[in-house]
Amino acid sequence: MRKEADDTGPLAELEHWRLLMARFNSILDQVKSKHCKMVISTLNAAKSKVLKVTNQMVTACKHFITNNGMDRIWDQPCAPLIGKLKASMQLYKEYQKSFQKTKKKIDEIPGERPFEFSEMYIFGKFEAFCKRCEKIIDVVNTIEMFSVLTTTRIEGIDPLANKFQVIYANIKKKPYDILDHRKIDFDMDYDEFKKSVYDLECMLQGFLDSCFSKISSSVQALTLLRRFERLNISHLNIEEKYAVILHHFGFELETIRKLYQKNKEDPPVPRDMPPVSGKISWARQLFRRIQQPMDVIKVEVNIMKSPEAKRIIRNYNRMASVLMEFELLYHRAWVKQVDVVKTGLQASLLVRHPETNVLLVNFDPMLLQVIREAECMHKLELEVPSAANVICLSQEKLRNNCDMLKVMGIDYKKSRSQV
Repeated sequence: MRKEADDTGPLAELEHWRLLMARFNSILDQVKSKHCKMVISTLNAAKSKVLKVTNQMVTACKHFITNNGMDRIWDQPCAPLIGKLKASMQLYKEYQKSFQKTKKKIDEIPGERPFEFSEMYIFGKFEAFCKRCEKIIDVVNTIEMFSVLTTTRIEGIDPLANKFQVIYANIKKKPYDILDHRKIDFDMDYDEFKKSVYDLECMLQGFLDSCFSKISSSVQALTLLRRFERLNISHLNIEEKYAVILHHFGFELETIRKLYQKNKEDPPVPRDMPPVSGKISWARQLFRRIQQPMDVIKVEVNIMKSPEAKRIIRNYNRMASVLMEFELLYHRAWVKQVDVVKTGLQASLLVRHPETNVLLVNFDPMLLQVIREAECMHKLELEVPSAANVICLSQEKLRNNCDMLKVMGIDYKKSRSQV
């Protein structure tokens, strides 16, 4: 604001505006001068060249991504495509970095005109192209993640796989150039794609919840959960299901404990197995029923920190110790029994019946049981005493000698009856 003296009159005001007009005319004459026009022309040319470089970079990126227009986005493998998209975005960052570096150097030169280019004007197109690349990467990653639904063998998941195929087909069949950042149709289609994927995620979560609403076996539930885990689809509450299975496993532990207490004195022996190895097999079967779930659950570190998990671990360790002790006791008893049976080999081959005085073959049936037990103990990978191994190696000879003595007894009886 111009300050005026108290005695300023009209002539002074006229003089002020005359001086201003002279200044404006001088500026106008400089703008119209040849030198100034050359400077303005140079700046416009430089600005135009930078913009052309930017446009050329965007065009080159499109050719690079589509293999010179030979391959559509959807026809390329996921990993190489994403690599090319990210490389294009990295080019934009390096381009910006070089621009800022050059601008800084010019600003540091004394008397040099500043680098007064509009960055939005220069980089706006390239930045919009990079934002389009980001969305394409998101779409491609999402499609890659959910494509596993078409190959998994989880029973009942086919409707979800079909829904994914529809979502993929809808985004794939769009007629416009997806790399053209000026096509705003893609932005609307992208929003619709994200909404459809969210609905699919909700359906998949509902399917997962229904699969684990009723657990009949911790082992079966864990097997199914591992299949869901291998899908590698985000936003599924997999960890929560481990907690549900852990809770059910606690009930299974209690069931195994009661079953052991009920049958430990006279366990059910599997068919075609001798008594001792049959009892050991029964105990091992119970141990497998608690070991298999624990081997899977224990690697879930977050779940194992809960108070319920610590209680279940104590019960598991206690039950496992009881079952291993059961096996050890029966195995030791059988080893001692082998030594007793071995002494029977020193007895007479033939004995007379105490009442009828008839000669009988003195073959201890426990020898056959020791042989069968030893065979089963080997399969169970338990220690077999050397005496049992000797008996096993001699079993054919023992059987032949027994059969021969029986035949001799029959012949002896016939001979006596003919005398």
